[in-house]
Amino acid sequence: MCVCERIRIRIIGLLFTLLVFIPSAKVRRQTRDIAKVVKLSVNKAQYYLFSEDDMVLCPSGLTTMQYMLTKASQYHPDWLAIRASYGMNGIVMHNKDLDEFSDYMVQNQKRRPPDHLVVEWYAGETPRSKAYKQKRANIGFRYNIFNHLGSVSTLRSTKSPGYLTCYEQLVEPTVFQVEAFSVQQCPGDDIWPCHHIDQKLHSHLKLHSLVESVGSGVEAPVIPKGKGRQRKKKGGRQYRARK
Repeated sequence: MCVCERIRIRIIGLLFTLLVFIPSAKVRRQTRDIAKVVKLSVNKAQYYLFSEDDMVLCPSGLTTMQYMLTKASQYHPDWLAIRASYGMNGIVMHNKDLDEFSDYMVQNQKRRPPDHLVVEWYAGETPRSKAYKQKRANIGFRYNIFNHLGSVSTLRSTKSPGYLTCYEQLVEPTVFQVEAFSVQQCPGDDIWPCHHIDQKLHSHLKLHSLVESVGSGVEAPVIPKGKGRQRKKKGGRQYRARK
């Protein structure tokens, strides 16, 4: 292949990337709106939960969220973010990180849509986000705790071939690999990363969550047994549910 042909292919590839991934004016406005709401939420609570208006919390969702936060904080006391759904939804952050995240969204709004920017921020995929993240963990919860209403995303006008429903597993490709729960690495757990976790602590947290649920009169989290349900396949490929 001659040099001219290689240059032509490279140019075509760059143009395709620009057309597909560069956010439109509407998406950039949504990014700024998210950043503004986040900024206004600083110092209002200990945690911040991203929740879109076309998503509803699953049954026993609050109990599950309490269990998730307790366990995540025991595993990784200074975690940066927790992923418990998909798209720009079901993400939990600490109050102390909201200012930095809001500024990051505004600064990078022209590069990627908000549901991609949030991942590269807490996964430390850029020099700025990596410097801020340091060694803090971004956590993937095993199960989706939000249910999507309808078939069209608020960020994109096209219909999705299928969204995850309550308590299905949050694994790749529904979410990016850097944030997805890994069944291979943590087969008997529901928090990722789970490396070097004391098994006595792991057992105690499971028992503690059940005792709390029963003692408070709240129904225990309806979580599938074993490894959980896998997403049905169509044409040999998993449905993608990113928004």
